[in-house]
Amino acid sequence: MDTSKQIVIIGANFAGLTTALRLSERHDVVIIDPSPRFEFLHNIHELISGVKSPD
Repeated sequence: MDTSKQIVIIGANFAGLTTALRLSERHDVVIIDPSPRFEFLHNIHELISGVKSPD
């Protein structure tokens, strides 16, 4: 019996990509995201909180 499912993940951020990777081992997965690319802003939390300046 085939127990695989078709799964749609909305959002290709770290959580979405990690989830898709894990689920794709046993299921058919499609990722939907409005952006054609993934941008990693490694210090965004420090910029938003004011810990660092955007220099």
